[in-house]
Order: sequence, then structure tokens, then C-alpha cells
Amino acid sequence: MKIGLLFVLIVFVAFLIFGRDAMKIALEGNSLKIYSKKCSVKIDVALEEEKSDVVDEVQIDRLFLRLPNRQSIVLERINLDPKHDFGMPYNELLSSLFQKKAQEIFAKNGMSIFQLDSFYVALFDKTKDDLVLLYPLDHEIVQALQECRSINWKKVQIPPVTLSKWDIKLIIMDGLIEKDI
Repeated sequence: MKIGLLFVLIVFVAFLIFGRDAMKIALEGNSLKIYSKKCSVKIDVALEEEKSDVVDEVQIDRLFLRLPNRQSIVLERINLDPKHDFGMPYNELLSSLFQKKAQEIFAKNGMSIFQLDSFYVALFDKTKDDLVLLYPLDHEIVQALQECRSINWKKVQIPPVTLSKWDIKLIIMDGLIEKDI
């Protein structure tokens, strides 16, 4: 009994010391920050518009942001009821939402980047029922996120914004949501 308790205590302390160095994304004032313990990328943005929607158990909040080069991207937060979680892999989720084949090209510390034809989507996996999407991104922004460096705004060419399409069919028939048992 004492050995088991000691083992659990050691694992808990190791987790606290080393922790999960997950990539996070936050909008603070006029700055979009993408960061972890080892990396930080800051993007100056202006909030253009906010929209929210609820589809069954899914809360979708979209922030339309203007970049320093006057192009636009979308920061989309997806929250499920805590009694549910996502029932499909993220590449299938993004393929369904954008009606394009999504291929994962990068994954590290809770951030995955997917290519969908002419644009990229950064997915931040916060919890099993809370995701953040940042899209559409171009190759220059993706490289900056992967290499943890500043973005050369002269090279950025964002494609036109194509919004994700949330509908009840995706949730019920395609199995997006499953009960967290």
C-alpha cells in the first residue's frame, strides 16, 4: 500500500514539475498569442466581427480578425457540453466541416496543422470537449508556427475565408459527438 502511494505521489510531482508543454492560443486585446513554455508567436490583430451559433450540443464562437497586412482570418472556438466529446479523428472532423480532404502535416504539444486544398487550419486541442481552430492560414504563417518565429507579412497570401459548416447531420448521422461515459 505504501509503495503504491509513494509511486502515485512521485508521478504526480513529476507531472507538476515537467507538466504538459501544450501550445495555447489566446486573444489578449489586439494581440493573438500562440505560445508554450518554449515558444511564443505574437500577431497584432484587429477584431472585425464576432458571431456565435449553437448546433445541438455544440457552441461555436467565431472571431473574424484582421491581420497586419489587412487580410482576414477566423478564430473559432468549439465547445461541447461536458458530458460529450468528439467522436471522430480531427482530420475527419475538418474534412466534414470544410467539405475538403484534411491531411495532418504537423502535430506538436496540442497544436496540429492540417492542409485542406489551398489553405491550412491550425487546431488547438484544449480538452476532449473544447477545440480552437485558426483558419485560413497560408504556408508562411504555418512555417512561422512550426519554427516558432516571427511572420514575414510581405510573404503572407491568405486565401478567401471559407467558413466551417456545422449542421445537425454532422452531429447525429456522422457521429461527431459521443456520450462521455
